[in-house]
Amino acid sequence: APEDTILFLAGWSWTWDARYPEYTPAEPLGGAQGFREMVRAAKDAGYRIMPNMNALGLDYALPEFRRMWRHQVTDREGNKLGWPGTFPGAATHAFAYMRPCARAWREHLVKKVVEFVTEYDLDAAYLDQTLVAIDDPRCNFENGMRRLVGEVRVQIPNVLIGGEGCHERIVGSVPFFQMHGAPWSNTALGLPYEKDSPIFTKLFGDYAIFCGHISIPASFPGRQVGFWLLVLIGTNGGLEMKATELFRSITTEGEQSRRLG
Repeated sequence: APEDTILFLAGWSWTWDARYPEYTPAEPLGGAQGFREMVRAAKDAGYRIMPNMNALGLDYALPEFRRMWRHQVTDREGNKLGWPGTFPGAATHAFAYMRPCARAWREHLVKKVVEFVTEYDLDAAYLDQTLVAIDDPRCNFENGMRRLVGEVRVQIPNVLIGGEGCHERIVGSVPFFQMHGAPWSNTALGLPYEKDSPIFTKLFGDYAIFCGHISIPASFPGRQVGFWLLVLIGTNGGLEMKATELFRSITTEGEQSRRLG
């Protein structure tokens, strides 16, 4: 693999979408020691590890939910919201969406992310669901998500933060995105309502790096648009990206602010 290739890890902690945000390497995969050895071996081979985490998720079964339930996201009708845990073709664990504008939640999540990244000397972290922007009368999602990501980056400034789905409310805070559909490869694969868009690339292409979402097929060589030529998608859910320049240029908030200005 090219030097500084990113490896995205999906199911590394518990089972999928379970026990957020308790980020602990799964025992069947080797536990803490096995994870540490994997990171060390990957770095020796020129890889950078990007484990999957979540920006909003709090498992209903954890004691922290009983402490912070008041900060669960609601809609305009007062319905409490979260990931349902089931949808056509797949089943995962249900969890609550927590307001990113709530200081108690941000402090709890940021602490968990920073502790894990620091403990295992990681170079990247992926926060799922950064694209979520719910019309919650008690939370400005745009400001809240920017503050959450910003607080993570202040504590681990040299770590690349990735997110899910790019739009105008989050671009500039998150520099690397997994995208639904397949605009990153200039095809129309993926979800039926997500087609490739020249407008999308013109609007956001200067501010972030994109690749396909874990749930969609790999890109085809020769069909990627120019500024995404560094992006590759591996097989079996793996993600690989040539990242030497990415780490050098967009791991600090100041760089993004200058580019947006």
